[in-house]
Amino acid sequence: MKTIDEDIKNGTWKRIYLLFGEERYLLNLYREKLKKAIPVSDMNSSHFAGKDTDVREVISLSDTVPFLSEYRLIELDDTQFAKKSCDEFADYIPTIPESTIILMTESEVSSGTKVFKAIEKVGHAAEFNKLDHKTLTTWILSRVKKEHKQITSGALNLLMERCPHDMYCLDSELDKLFAYTMDRDSISAEDVKAVCSKQTEANVFEMLTAVVTGRRREALDLYYEMLSEKVDPMRILALLTKQFNELLQVKLLKEKRIGDDVIAEKMGFKGKRQYAIKKIAEQGRRFSLQKTRSVLEECIELEEAVKTGRLAEPLSVELLIIKYADKV
Repeated sequence: MKTIDEDIKNGTWKRIYLLFGEERYLLNLYREKLKKAIPVSDMNSSHFAGKDTDVREVISLSDTVPFLSEYRLIELDDTQFAKKSCDEFADYIPTIPESTIILMTESEVSSGTKVFKAIEKVGHAAEFNKLDHKTLTTWILSRVKKEHKQITSGALNLLMERCPHDMYCLDSELDKLFAYTMDRDSISAEDVKAVCSKQTEANVFEMLTAVVTGRRREALDLYYEMLSEKVDPMRILALLTKQFNELLQVKLLKEKRIGDDVIAEKMGFKGKRQYAIKKIAEQGRRFSLQKTRSVLEECIELEEAVKTGRLAEPLSVELLIIKYADKV
């Protein structure tokens, strides 16, 4: 990101840029920043998308002198040139004319391909990973500060729980909060509750917390609320299974006295790190290791019962809640 920012500031351009990674919000943000900054007219801008993109057509256009403009811009989206072997494009990269700028965005790449290595030599490859909890918090606070507002710690935590490490969601919800608190300089947890919608995964996480802490009525209310919003019961069951699996893994690794950061790395968490492990550990404090295993096994059995027609979809999660959420 730093390299791209410097190129934009100085007005000096690489012949080819490759943007890739999981954080699509940042990737798309920097793609648009480059497109806006590069001095090129519409008639000298071209776009290719998909794995069926003809590399020879791209090369032919790239070699064409721009019309009444200093640069020609060629966008390549998900062509898989940097994932699969495309020797013809790799061999061409060092010869890209100075009047052409190629902007590639890819969902997946392989750093071992000739294309990727060629881009690193004459251009710039930028990976956009999910932000960790600390960096994401800093980003939110900077956005709030630009609006000349403040946000309470309770509101900040609640906002991040409702949009777990999803920058698109956070960006949208922050816009709502700014509009809602237009006449005030502070954002509270009540403001977040009033205007910010919950994502399904956040709802399921909250429902699971209600289950393991014995709040059966609350867990059922959350489930019925999701059903009323037309959320697929099997999606809810799948997310519950995923979260119970994460809970079991954390318990097993905690027993071995492994640190939260190492646990996060072993479980493949990106952008969550210690914060996520702490939340999961707190969530499962009242469930023993054996009980967690039992619930996970039952999730799998319920899914099988639904798929074989022995159980109605909505009933599957309801039975799970009734069985494992003790009355309080």
